[in-house]
Amino acid sequence: MSHCEVVQSLVLGPFSYLGHFVYLADSVIGRDVNVAGNFMVANTTITKRKSIQLVHQGIKIDSGRTHLGALVGDGVRFGASTTICPGCIVLPGLALPPGVVLYGTVDAARRRALMKQFSETWVSTPVRGRDA
Repeated sequence: MSHCEVVQSLVLGPFSYLGHFVYLADSVIGRDVNVAGNFMVANTTITKRKSIQLVHQGIKIDSGRTHLGALVGDGVRFGASTTICPGCIVLPGLALPPGVVLYGTVDAARRRALMKQFSETWVSTPVRGRDA
């Protein structure tokens, strides 16, 4: 852990690792979770003093908390430069691509969509500075 800020969070471990430049606030991280560098968790909404809403299986749940980051299941792998919105739930065992913004509940179907979008962007990005 280098240049990280962990505030009012629980990292259950064992084998959970936080990369460099991580901001983790008001969150619960499961065991065997790998967080790559430049990872940010937002823990408040732009509407002050408004309770954070969780969404799971299409049902909104009022957390009763004005500060709540992420709830992350066991065995999750986050790519670099990930941003997580308040109240995000990440289900266990998912490996997520870099450079994504996560909100709501992230399940296997959402992961497939994110990976598809990432691979399409990665393949279509031209390589600069090299002769083709």
